[in-house]
Amino acid sequence: MRQNRRNVLIMIHALYGGGSERVACNLASALAETCHVTIVYCNETEQTYPLDPRCETVKMPWRSGSRWGIPGKCAAYLERIRFVRRLKKKRNIDVSVSFLIQMSMINVLSRYREKVVTSERANPRKYQPQWFNRTRFIYAVSDYVIFQSEQVRSLYGKRIQSHSSVIANPVFVNSPADSLREHRVVTMGRLAEQKNHAMLIRSFTAFHRLFPEYTLSIYGEGSLFDELEGLIRKEKVESSVFLEGNHEDVHEKIRDAEMFVLSSDFEGLSNALLECFLMGIACISTRCEGSTDVIRDGENGLLVDIGDEKGLTEALCLLAGDPSYRKKLEKQAVADSIQYAPKNIMEKWEAVLFDVPVNKE
Repeated sequence: MRQNRRNVLIMIHALYGGGSERVACNLASALAETCHVTIVYCNETEQTYPLDPRCETVKMPWRSGSRWGIPGKCAAYLERIRFVRRLKKKRNIDVSVSFLIQMSMINVLSRYREKVVTSERANPRKYQPQWFNRTRFIYAVSDYVIFQSEQVRSLYGKRIQSHSSVIANPVFVNSPADSLREHRVVTMGRLAEQKNHAMLIRSFTAFHRLFPEYTLSIYGEGSLFDELEGLIRKEKVESSVFLEGNHEDVHEKIRDAEMFVLSSDFEGLSNALLECFLMGIACISTRCEGSTDVIRDGENGLLVDIGDEKGLTEALCLLAGDPSYRKKLEKQAVADSIQYAPKNIMEKWEAVLFDVPVNKE
């Protein structure tokens, strides 16, 4: 498609973990078909997301410098900025792409001659409010900004919006939902406050009194494991609610479920939601960022207000009590999910990175 192989630098904290890291690795692998791709990361933890072997990874120095106070922290940041700038110069980088706020700050301050693209993966007012004003600077001086939802994009003024767009995550699923389902409700995500699994457990408990044949499986790990385990015991639903941990074959594990629930207080755009959309599992979500771009309430899924425990219970009851309606939502979700196919998402990324027109067919 292009005669010259461009040099692309992708900056991310780690090669494992959450949705941002997964999207970065998927983007790098897709670009490796036509570009020289270098990934700069800072976390030493073992790589878990697959990468095309043509991608080269480079570890960035990441001393905190905190023991010397503010001057030490500033010196540590300058070290990272100089490191990345030297790398950009040495590899003659044409385009640099950064995910998450701190990496994006380093990206714009280490600019050499390349096109700088930054990507906001959530709502900074909620997950890192102390950094929100800094993001205004970061995104104003970026050449282009990628957001995951219109809600987050709308937080910024016209200057930033004029050189930005919304691109969803690509969806990779190998296991469509089973034709025959079990009476299961599932969710996937880190066991963290943001995900509000506690509300889901309480809502499911109320739902379970009316539909005792159902179970709830929560896939993921995190700091709230013990707290959620205690809540399960408190609600006396140990035989119906299960903390399943992480599974590489999670799609295989959930393909027999009737419902997926995203109970988050805030998101960027939930990969788990998109994956269940494509699989054909009926989805219920809070009206968090990203979900309101994906779900048309009552047409391809159900939306409830953030923190609305009773509303979530009612949504579960609605789908459990009306299988034909649930199947109607599933069918429409699968039809709508074509826009999140990797090919379509990559076309949008290439349009941003290389000014390549998007195929309108």
